[in-house]
Amino acid sequence: MQKQFLLILAFFVFQIGSAQILDIFKNKSYEVSSYVLKEKFDKDYLPSEIEGNHDKLKDGNKDWEKIDTELKKIALERIENAVSFFEINANIKKQLQVTKDIAINYRKENEYGEPVFQNLKIKLLSVVNDFAIYALEYHFESRDQSNSRTSKKLVARYFYSANINTGSIENIDIKPNKEQQKILETLSISEFQKIYLLQTEKLEMNDVAKIHNPIQADSLFSKKIDYSEAIIFPYTAGVMLEFPDYSESSKILDGQSFRFLLKDKDLESFIAQFPKFKKYFSQNLKPASKTTKDRLADEQIYLDKFKSGPEELTILKLFDFDKKIYEMKIDNFQISDKEKRFQGSKIFLFNEDESIHLIENRDSKGEIHSEEKFTYTDFQELESVTTTGYRKNLTLYYYKNQELIYSEMIELEKQGNPYDSYKQTDLKIRQHHLIYNDKYRYDISFNLVGDISERINGRHNSENMACGNSHCLIYDSEERVVGVKAMKNGSVELLTDDDGKILESYFDSNRHQYFFTYDAKNRLEEIKYLESGNLKNTTIYQYHESTGSPLSILKEGQTTNEQVYSFKFRD
Repeated sequence: MQKQFLLILAFFVFQIGSAQILDIFKNKSYEVSSYVLKEKFDKDYLPSEIEGNHDKLKDGNKDWEKIDTELKKIALERIENAVSFFEINANIKKQLQVTKDIAINYRKENEYGEPVFQNLKIKLLSVVNDFAIYALEYHFESRDQSNSRTSKKLVARYFYSANINTGSIENIDIKPNKEQQKILETLSISEFQKIYLLQTEKLEMNDVAKIHNPIQADSLFSKKIDYSEAIIFPYTAGVMLEFPDYSESSKILDGQSFRFLLKDKDLESFIAQFPKFKKYFSQNLKPASKTTKDRLADEQIYLDKFKSGPEELTILKLFDFDKKIYEMKIDNFQISDKEKRFQGSKIFLFNEDESIHLIENRDSKGEIHSEEKFTYTDFQELESVTTTGYRKNLTLYYYKNQELIYSEMIELEKQGNPYDSYKQTDLKIRQHHLIYNDKYRYDISFNLVGDISERINGRHNSENMACGNSHCLIYDSEERVVGVKAMKNGSVELLTDDDGKILESYFDSNRHQYFFTYDAKNRLEEIKYLESGNLKNTTIYQYHESTGSPLSILKEGQTTNEQVYSFKFRD
């Protein structure tokens, strides 16, 4: 067997306090750092000194320096000018009144004092078609008069757009007129009512079909949302429509902000009524090839396959059964010198087409402690996954032309107070969007309720490489991975055979080493993992002649565990 040794290049870059921001339309990435902003004031309505943050690009472009200087000037003028500061303060006081209204509903008697200005933040939110989108944030605090340890954090935000190529800046805050409010309602009210119904538990988590499809909004709910409060700004591949914390509309979620991303057809309808935003979407996204989509898929780009062998559903590729499976069971054991103790089992139930229908997790007594239920679309793609147990959540999958465009995970949890019969519902909804632009794929995830907690990653494909954030996979002419190029700290080396099977892998400058061996039938037999030259664990695949119980996986390390696989088949 001929072996191929693959030497990997590594680039060492050390950065502190920086992040990456992506322009999806231009397939560009920028390094952004947050700098401390300190200013002194001699106004009687301001603190003598504040400390805040200012996001700046690190490329040293003179236009960017001009933008940074001008934004800082605008941000400070808003508070140094008494009229504009008191407009900000009036905004904050309206928010404070909403917090009081909400507290009354929950029988709380907090008495918050006059809001005090605390700090200023200049945040770079997104770059869209060579326009940088900023939020100027003015942070205030109002303390409870009866308990100084309790306070409310309140923020007023103002949005600006900066043209990267010219350095020009404009305010993009917009007060939608009646006609514009109507189109915003048409585009988003169904999603917002769904959020409200989940929060109030008028829509049950197990009603998957109703949650997955658009909800017909009723007039009573529509009155709860005041679209004149909406804030709108370009974001990644679309426009973010958001109702901020402690707006009147946020009362439906106990004062939490909520949002919806307008893209694709929704974005076109939006721009027709908001022509001011047309320039941000002058360049369209280009479709990606099948090769790009295949190479940049999670299961292809991740490096786990070079560190571990197949387990659970992925072990099915080791076998070629002549009957259809309807059940796969994994019994888990812990082995010591004295005994082999049963820990529980995981059972996979399959549909007629061998797609997963149900996963059960059972304890050592055979009792079910959690389940995952799966449904599928008419074209046999995953539609939903419902998880029950300690935490109950639902993940929904949405498609366009039978291709996944985004998923949505919904989690509901009750927060109880031992001194009060009232229980607060904690709703979390997180969307994960897949967006392609020519040879690039972008993964954008954010919360629909509360803090946005965004995460944006990019991947790209070239003639013989597919790259993620930290590494590139190198392909040969037969689409086999023949190398890895590390893009950040450390290095990766692989040793494969002529068929592309992994034999050895070395990570983090040889600190982590993995050795793979195969049997006479080319089936994975053993994986040894060494850390700094010391054997940490060994995984052994033991194959049996029995079709019903063909495999056990033994994991030997500080503890020894065994997984025993068994199958049941359809007649």
